[in-house]
Amino acid sequence: IYHDDYPITRSLFDSASTILQALLLLAISSLALWKFKQWPLVAFAILWFFVGHAMESTVIPLELYFEHRNYLPAIGPLMALAALPFMLKSYQKTVAFMLAGWFCFLIALTAAQARLWGNWEMLATVWSTEHPMSQRATQEMANYQLVSGQPEQAIKTYLAGHQRGINTPDLILSALYVSCIANLPENNNWFEQSL
Repeated sequence: IYHDDYPITRSLFDSASTILQALLLLAISSLALWKFKQWPLVAFAILWFFVGHAMESTVIPLELYFEHRNYLPAIGPLMALAALPFMLKSYQKTVAFMLAGWFCFLIALTAAQARLWGNWEMLATVWSTEHPMSQRATQEMANYQLVSGQPEQAIKTYLAGHQRGINTPDLILSALYVSCIANLPENNNWFEQSL
């Protein structure tokens, strides 16, 4: 759930992928508008998705990437997918079989994720490993370590995040706070070196 380390593109020409993605989005939305009368359900699904994201991702300075912002925009494509078996009557069994396969995949994925989410140590480890430049993932790992009685390790986690280049005073202040509440021997060399 932590994507605060997602790379930010400041211009269309920062990378080749940015301009390609922008052209792809323009092509998809243009196709939806052009074929609106011929494929109303497909056009609705595409336009609902884009309008939903436009409402949540415009000039308001929200964090760049949050997965829960997909929930409302995803209703359009999901409605089109749900209507598919009724629209393709000659392929109804094939579509129903494909949808059943998709639901089985989602059930298996949910079962796998439930095991991960049920183990705080493993979850914090995965998040901090997959997102080493995420301030929140680093804080989650250190919080787990602190709660599980490892204040020294929590301080090391905060400092390692700072040394990796997470440029925020929160990590250093959190490390100092942990050293105070844990009554660790006074040794502020790490604090002075990190300033």
